[in-house]
Amino acid sequence: MEIRFPQTCAGYFGELRAKQSLNSRFFALVHANPELLKGMLLFPQRIPRGNYFDEIIEAQDDAAAAKIAIFGYIRQWRDASKQLAAARDPKHSVHYINLIKLLLRCSDFDFVAGLDISWVTPELEADAEVQLGAARSSRDLDEDQTPDLAELKSLVERSLPNGVENISLNAILPVSRYIVGIFRYRQGADHLRFASKLANNIMAKYESFSSSSLKEVVQVSYGFRAIAMVSQLGLEFVRRSMDKALKIAESLPGETEIEELVAKENIYTCMQSMTKMHLGLKDYSRAESYLQQMISTDPCDPIAYLEFGLFLQKQNRFEEAFLQFDRATNLGPPGMAMNHFFAGQALAAIGRGLDAKARYYRSAELDRTSVSPLLELVKIVKEETGAKSELMQLLQAILNDRERASQLEDDERLDLEQLLTSLND
Repeated sequence: MEIRFPQTCAGYFGELRAKQSLNSRFFALVHANPELLKGMLLFPQRIPRGNYFDEIIEAQDDAAAAKIAIFGYIRQWRDASKQLAAARDPKHSVHYINLIKLLLRCSDFDFVAGLDISWVTPELEADAEVQLGAARSSRDLDEDQTPDLAELKSLVERSLPNGVENISLNAILPVSRYIVGIFRYRQGADHLRFASKLANNIMAKYESFSSSSLKEVVQVSYGFRAIAMVSQLGLEFVRRSMDKALKIAESLPGETEIEELVAKENIYTCMQSMTKMHLGLKDYSRAESYLQQMISTDPCDPIAYLEFGLFLQKQNRFEEAFLQFDRATNLGPPGMAMNHFFAGQALAAIGRGLDAKARYYRSAELDRTSVSPLLELVKIVKEETGAKSELMQLLQAILNDRERASQLEDDERLDLEQLLTSLND
């Protein structure tokens, strides 16, 4: 079948193309070489949101065939993991955990969260628990729930048998996920104090770290990126942590094609964090530099173009912003509806109202629950001559839809109701 967005989707369909996003190239290689899953394998860090595959499927000309293609692969990996779980043979622990990581990166959160890891070898137990924890927290995030970090804190404590002063390489992953969770979900003072102690100890032990193992490089780089979130330790600590994260990430390019992809993806995530840090510091020149480096590192991934477009939009550089949003929409999921919406905003700002209108309609078509594109359309259409019928349809689409209407502020709802009443008079 013809794939509408080959750069970002081809890997998930099991095809290998010369020009793809890093994550799609990773999946394509795993599809082409399934034996890779039976050995030690590094994985990209980014995990798609739960609606990622729905977006891919709906964007294809033949949605039914796309659904069969995508979920056919997922079913294969599910069946393989079920067979290994039923056999409960510890010698297959690596294969089993690799399948868990693969399904996690297919946004199969419910299935992964319910898997049995009680039989895996002890040295892989912490890794397995972190993956299941990531599945549960990602599922909660998709359902707009705040994950409970008590379980992850307990895992951290179990991974530190010699105390928080001695954080081993294998403990960095659960420690990092715990710290990220604290600051992403704004947990309480007890968690913050524990996170500060963990962060100081990672800095003390690994500040002079170097290794010829890409796995260790990725682990420690991720650890420094996590502790950079512990802002109560001061700006200098945050800067040092991010500088170390990127320096370590860039220290080892990887030897195999898989390793090269994972190394680049780790650098990409570091640059993404660097961008956010410099935006917070209002150092816009350096933030823009890292955004451009993100694009050059993974030029077929739409997320960097979206983030660069938002940056340019805030700088009132609307024509440049539109180009970035447009590129993101052409590359496909994730966030296509959002990318069309922001493209419409940039077009409206430079006086291209008709083009903006088309983007807002496309955004509303792709996301039938969002009220924002319809509100922007109301602003445009009510200024047009002879557009009474179109305006009434837009108002009714907002006010008569429970999901959309729930997103309105009280004054917005009142204004729209009054406008609709005036049109009916």
